[in-house]
Amino acid sequence: SIVSPLIRHPVTVATAASSLAELSGGRFVLGVGAGARRWVEDYLGLPYSQVLSRMTEAVKLIRNLLTDNGGDFQGRWFRAMRARITPKPPSHHVPVYLGAVGEKMKKLAFQLADGLILSAGSSLGYVRQTHEELLSLRLSKPYEVVALTFTSINRNSQAAKEALKPELASILSRPGRAETMLAEYRLEAEWFERLRTATERGDKAILSKLISDDMVDQLAAAGTMDECMEYLSKLAKLRKVSTALVPIGTEIKTLFKLMERFGENYP
Repeated sequence: SIVSPLIRHPVTVATAASSLAELSGGRFVLGVGAGARRWVEDYLGLPYSQVLSRMTEAVKLIRNLLTDNGGDFQGRWFRAMRARITPKPPSHHVPVYLGAVGEKMKKLAFQLADGLILSAGSSLGYVRQTHEELLSLRLSKPYEVVALTFTSINRNSQAAKEALKPELASILSRPGRAETMLAEYRLEAEWFERLRTATERGDKAILSKLISDDMVDQLAAAGTMDECMEYLSKLAKLRKVSTALVPIGTEIKTLFKLMERFGENYP
């Protein structure tokens, strides 16, 4: 997933990334993102403003440290004097992926990062749209979109969908998220208010009615093993999109079976 430079200074992020890159033998990919507003503001009491500008500076500073080994950096939001990674930065390139949902942050990811991370709860339509945007840019550098995908597997298809609805409600209740991911439903203001209230109260009965099974099928891999495979196969057809499963209410051994089956069909 991601680490937020709004919570941890970019120098600290870069230093940790350098260590992990060396320990992993070059397999490490750094994911950075702003994080959810309520996590930063409400839970931690930290400012969540001018996010695009802050993330731009953060990515540049992190890259400086991981490549040229830093030096002085004086930005509007971040300052680092004589910052460097000791004894030396990684001997190989450390890919930096940027988590994004909004169009401006996605544009920044295409410009500055090596990849884009779409948060769990992104609809199939939104992933396809992002894939088309990437192809239209014809970037000269290798680039990847990673779609974090909620995954709920159960022999009882309905039970799998119901298990996901509270998690999806938490995502959809964030400002602008449902409007972006479920635009075709043309949801009214009353729906949003009821969703926020039910989410705060943890009212699963109301959430089950507000979030239809069809919505779940657009936002996640949920249902039987076959149904989850069908969802993942749609993502697999997007050649620059990779999938990272986010299991909800699913046993690890069942998840591994899905991964094995997926690997056999889409090596």
